[in-house]
Amino acid sequence: SGALVVGSVVDTVLKAGLHQLRSGDARLEELDPGRLFEGAWDAELASTGDVPVTWGAKGADAARKTALALVTQYLSREDILDLARRLDLDVRFELPLVDDDLDVHVPQVRLVGILDAMEELPDGRRHPLDWKTSASRSGYDDETLQFRTLQGPLYVWATARTLGEGASTRMTYHVGIKTAKPTWREIDVDMPHDVQQRALRTVDAIFHAMMAGHVYAQPSFLCGSCSHREACKAATGVGMRMQIDAFAKAIVRTCA
Repeated sequence: SGALVVGSVVDTVLKAGLHQLRSGDARLEELDPGRLFEGAWDAELASTGDVPVTWGAKGADAARKTALALVTQYLSREDILDLARRLDLDVRFELPLVDDDLDVHVPQVRLVGILDAMEELPDGRRHPLDWKTSASRSGYDDETLQFRTLQGPLYVWATARTLGEGASTRMTYHVGIKTAKPTWREIDVDMPHDVQQRALRTVDAIFHAMMAGHVYAQPSFLCGSCSHREACKAATGVGMRMQIDAFAKAIVRTCA
């Protein structure tokens, strides 16, 4: 998908630029978004190998121009140097699914992830910041981000488990809107305890369903980007009950 290429390149370039500013490798006046973009775009296309990219009706040139416009605009923010100083980039976590306060106890499951960034707020607390690219603004309302996705609530929970009282319940999204005139939108969403608890219990329910064998292959256009596609393909051609069991066991082994 051309959208995946654009999203990956934007993520790479923003982090490269912010890292240079944060580390002091480049002064603000020396930062060159265009040069960073050229290298990232070429590397991303090379990484697809023989897999063709589906660019959509507007084509590769339009996607490239959009991606370049987004990174140039973002790295030209008036507060970009201050923002860079307040960010830690690619913050990894690995935590057992255990929280006495939220009444969740599944120690055999570990949540593993990498935050795009951790931002320090004026009051000294910290919260996750995530970069997204999107064709429109739809899907970035509070209800969707709190209850229809797992990423935000789980990231906020992981931050709280790591930092304790030094964590905020807020999650910030910087969304690059890929319209005719690309623009950035900043969205702050609160992820209170009940939202975090719902996300954790969702993971708990999925885990126990997998352990019971209630995992069904659902072939769709998303198969090409699924990390479990090989396990799913390996189960093809056997009886339905055997296929379900084989798929479930493969997923559990992959996620364990």
